[in-house]
Amino acid sequence: MSSQSETNVTTIAKLQPTDSYYNIRFVVMDKGDSRIVRIRPSDRKALVCDVTVADETASIRLTLWNDDVDFIETGRAYALTGGRVGLYDESMFLTRGRGGAFRQIDEDLVPCSDPDMSRPFAWKQVRSRKRSERGTPLTGHRTGEMRGYSRRKGF
Repeated sequence: MSSQSETNVTTIAKLQPTDSYYNIRFVVMDKGDSRIVRIRPSDRKALVCDVTVADETASIRLTLWNDDVDFIETGRAYALTGGRVGLYDESMFLTRGRGGAFRQIDEDLVPCSDPDMSRPFAWKQVRSRKRSERGTPLTGHRTGEMRGYSRRKGF
């Protein structure tokens, strides 16, 4: 008996920072040290912990807040409903959104640590540049390098 939210499970490799509220299943690979941070507008303190999670396709950094830090354990499998993807220094991270929830599951997931979606620009698709074998562009126009100009500026 599965609910509507359980049928729309997204793999970690398909996460994009432009979308939000994902349903994800993962295994906790590594749990970092927890720390206390101060939230500026209200001057409240919160407990924060960074965790590396993975599924069959990739791994990503998951940021846990307050009660979630104690609930999540290393080596266990969980389902996250309402997960949000954010960007910090061009690196993706995952967190539980408002109204989101963690649930422990009894499922055997084989974690894959490569590719790491938390690396900078890992979420961007690589564009291939088409060039001919001689180094001239396929348009036929001579580039600045061929006319004696430097490609990179040294300043």
